[in-house]
Amino acid sequence: MDLYENWTNTLSQSFQQLMEGVASTLPRLLLAVVLLIGGWLLARIMAWLVGRSLRLLQFDKLMQRLQLGRWLDRMKIEKRPSELVGKFAYWIMLLLVLVGFSETLGLSVVSRKISDLINYLPNVLIALFILVVGLYVAHALRELVHTTFTSYSIKAGKLIGNIVFYALTIFICLTALDQLQFNIELLTSNAMILVGGISLAFALGYGLSAKEILPNMLSAYYSKSMFEVGQTIQIGDTKGQIVSITNISVVIKNEAGTRIIPAKKLVTEEVQVLE
Repeated sequence: MDLYENWTNTLSQSFQQLMEGVASTLPRLLLAVVLLIGGWLLARIMAWLVGRSLRLLQFDKLMQRLQLGRWLDRMKIEKRPSELVGKFAYWIMLLLVLVGFSETLGLSVVSRKISDLINYLPNVLIALFILVVGLYVAHALRELVHTTFTSYSIKAGKLIGNIVFYALTIFICLTALDQLQFNIELLTSNAMILVGGISLAFALGYGLSAKEILPNMLSAYYSKSMFEVGQTIQIGDTKGQIVSITNISVVIKNEAGTRIIPAKKLVTEEVQVLE
């Protein structure tokens, strides 16, 4: 009989403790569920607002100019850049909600791990900013180099612009990886050696091949202040009227026809202005 009463009391106490635990946990559980559902809805609304705002600001067109859309296509990513940023905002908000959810349930270990992840996210944002701005600057420099060399009638302008673009892109990517706290010392050293070697080889090759072009470019630049279209000049045995002064030559027309003379002769040889 005593044994039966002891088992009965033990079971009764255990059940009472269980019910007290459920009673004390249930409000926190309900609050955590409400917080999770409300936070999920808020995260979806935030993602929509961020994506909509970026589309109104023509963010997708800017990314297309930076050729980010082409990279996304290569990686088989069908979403627009504005949608991707909206998804990023969605997951940030959801992580914050999960921190509150874990704290409410007393899951401090889970809460600390999620907090560590959230503290790392600013590095991701800064790395993305470096990548976007850096690619924009690299793209602008490529266009500037191409336009400048084209204006001087140098056909290698596109090639040089691409070299500048890809060299800058390598260093921009390395800087972004460093911001993400990756160990890139060995990668940086190899990249610097590679880019330096390619640049040196190109500079030597192009310098040797353009040694006759550069003097003409400089001579044409300074000659434009001394000579003008319509003047009749004589250089050595050549006499005629200046039709045009290009970036590397002077075009003279006379009875014999049209002659193109290297611009450096306007500086290195005696020029007689007849009219």
